[in-house]
Amino acid sequence: MIPGLVHGPVKVFRMIYPHEPDVREGSDGEEELLLCRKTNDDLETYYKTVNSCGLYWATLASVLGSFSFGLVLGYSSPVLPQLQAESNSAIHLDSTQASWFGSLVTVGAMAGALFGGILLGLFGRKTCLLTCVPLFVLGQLVVCGATAPAMLYTGRLVLGIATGCSSVTVPVYLSEVAHPAVRGILGSCMQLMVVTGIFSAFLLGGWLNWRWLAIASAVPPTLQFMMLLFAAPESPRWLLAAGREMEALRALQYLRGMNASVELEVRALQRALTGERSMSVMEVMRGGLMRPLSLGVIVMVLQQATGVNAILFYAQNIFEKAKVTPPTLGPLLVAAVQVLATGLAVSLADRAGRKTLLVLSGLTMAISLVIFGGYFHLQPAGHPANATSGLAAPPGTASDLGHGSFTWLALCCMMTYIVGFSLGWGPLPWVIMVELAPNAARGVVGAVGTLSNWLMAFLITKEFADLMHALGEDGVFWLFAGACVAGLIFAAVVLPETKGQSLEQIQARMGSKKPQ
Repeated sequence: MIPGLVHGPVKVFRMIYPHEPDVREGSDGEEELLLCRKTNDDLETYYKTVNSCGLYWATLASVLGSFSFGLVLGYSSPVLPQLQAESNSAIHLDSTQASWFGSLVTVGAMAGALFGGILLGLFGRKTCLLTCVPLFVLGQLVVCGATAPAMLYTGRLVLGIATGCSSVTVPVYLSEVAHPAVRGILGSCMQLMVVTGIFSAFLLGGWLNWRWLAIASAVPPTLQFMMLLFAAPESPRWLLAAGREMEALRALQYLRGMNASVELEVRALQRALTGERSMSVMEVMRGGLMRPLSLGVIVMVLQQATGVNAILFYAQNIFEKAKVTPPTLGPLLVAAVQVLATGLAVSLADRAGRKTLLVLSGLTMAISLVIFGGYFHLQPAGHPANATSGLAAPPGTASDLGHGSFTWLALCCMMTYIVGFSLGWGPLPWVIMVELAPNAARGVVGAVGTLSNWLMAFLITKEFADLMHALGEDGVFWLFAGACVAGLIFAAVVLPETKGQSLEQIQARMGSKKPQ
C-alpha cells in the first residue's frame, strides 16, 4: 500500500510522482494526448507483468448477469407454445396476451436502463450489479407462481427492468476493471454470455415445463450474488472518483495481482479523474461531450437496425418449412451458431480491431440479407411466401417458404447472417459505447445508449408485420441490408479505433477532436 492515500487524490498523485507536471489547470486535449504518449511505453510494459486471475474472476461474476439476461430473452420461445396450448389448465394465453408476454421485457428494459444509469453514478458499478440480482430472482419466482396472465406480465416486466439495468451496468464495469490488452475480449464476453443464456433457455425448454424453467433461470443470479460479494471488487475508477482511495488501491491490486506495481496505473487514473464528478444528461450535452454520446447512441441504434430481433423471431418458421425435425431443433441450431460465432468474435476483438470486425460483420450481413430478399422476390406470384401475411404468420402456420430445392438458400442466408452479426455488430457496440465516454459521463452515455438500443428493438419487433405488409418480404430484408451498409460505412469512416488503448488514451484522442 502507498502511505498518505487518505489525504486526497491530488496529494496522492503528487506523492507518488512529485516531478510530474501539474496539468489540472489549462490542460486541453492535445496536452493530455502528449502525456498519455509519454507514459504509453511504461504502461505497456506494466500490463505485460500483471496477473489477471482476479480480473477473470471479477469478469465471470459480472457476466453471469448477462447469462441471466439471455435466459430472460430465450424464455418465451419454448414457453409460449406451452402457455398457448389448449391443454394448459393453469394459464392459457391467446395471441394478443402472448405478444404482451414477450414485449413487456423490452418495455421493462427501457426503464431498467434509466434506473441503472442513475445507480451507476450514485452508488457504484458493483452495487448496481448486486441490485439486478434480486430483481432477476423475484421476476422468475413471480412467473413461476403465476395463476393469471397479470402475474405473468408483472414477472416479465420485473425481469425486463433487471435486464435493462444489467445491460447498462456490465459493459461499464468490464471496461473499467479490464486493462487494454484484454478489454475487448472481456467486454465481448457479455454478448457471449447473452447468447449462451438464450441457447440454454432453448435447450432446457425442450424438457422442462414453464414453471420449472423459471425456477432453473433463478439459479444463475443467485450464484452471481455470491460471486459478486467475494470475487468482484468495486471499479477502481469509480472509487477514486468518489474519494475512496484506500479501497481503490486494494481493488486495483486484486485485479492486477498482488505482485503488480500499480503506481503507474494509479497515476494515469488520477490524471484522468482529478476534479471529475458524475454528470447529468444536460451536463453531458452542455459539456462538449456530445460526440461520445452521439457515437454511442448511433452505434447502439444501428445494432438493432440490422433487424436481428425480427430475423431471429421467425427462425423457427423458416426451419419448419425446411422440414427440419423436431421443430425445436431449428432455434437450437441458430442459438448454437450464435454462441460459436460470438466466441470467435471474443477471441478476435483485441487482435483484428473494432473497426475491422464491424466492417466485416456489416458486409457479411448485408450480402446475406440481399440474397435472402432475392429468395422471396423470386417466389412465384401468389405463392404463400409472397402473401401479405408472409413470415408475419406465427410459427406453425401452413404457409410455405419455398420450393424444396431452393430452401437451402434461405437456410444458408439465415446461418450466414447470424455468423456475421455475432462477429461484430452483436458484441462490439456494447464495448465501444462505454469506451468512448469519459468516466464522469459513462453512466449517462451507457444509460442513454442502452435505452436507445431497447427502444429500437421494440420498434423493429412491433412494426415488423406492418413493414412486411407495406414493403413485402423482399423489401423488408433489403431495408435491413441497407441499414447494414450504413453501419459498415459508419464504422469505417466515423468510429475511432480503440483497440489496445487505455481508457485515458481514448479520452485524450476524443478530446483532441482530430480524425483518428
